[in-house]
Amino acid sequence: MTAYVKPRFRLPGREDGPPPAPPEAVEIQQVRAVIWTADALHADSRSRLYLGLAGREFVLHIDENDLARGARTTFVLGEEANVQEPDGNDPRTPPFAWRNGEHPVYLRLETRGEEPAWLLEWARVEIRFTTGQAVCHEQPALFGLQEGRRLWLGDATGKTVHLSRSTELRPLAADDPAEPAPAPS
Repeated sequence: MTAYVKPRFRLPGREDGPPPAPPEAVEIQQVRAVIWTADALHADSRSRLYLGLAGREFVLHIDENDLARGARTTFVLGEEANVQEPDGNDPRTPPFAWRNGEHPVYLRLETRGEEPAWLLEWARVEIRFTTGQAVCHEQPALFGLQEGRRLWLGDATGKTVHLSRSTELRPLAADDPAEPAPAPS
């Protein structure tokens, strides 16, 4: 017979008993990424943009003008997809489950070609679920369309920007804003 030896220490906040259940997962139906390239000299790029969420990356690419100077591009993944290679960039297959806070939501630029850096003006990622709810992510530092609220991504400045949750889960609404509010004065 083997004797049970009680551990000599406990992790802070850890109670006896089974570990807590993971947060309930929901399936992603559609992802809408609204990406604005700044209207400034050398802001455009031919580099490839990736969206990370739910533990994997998706390619955000429609055509060669996706990251053109002053472009306002909405990339759609999943239902009603408008990206190239929609089957390979579909969050429904395999069905990656969404658990709030389990994985970061981010944009990553994979630089290539001449003048590969890119000037991001604003980004919003809306993740819509099969339950009829949605959650949005933005980068608060890019709030408001003004000088100094833009972010260069590239080899010399860093290639990734993480997005923060900007709203709670809510029912979908047809009149949701598709662009940022002006900066508070």
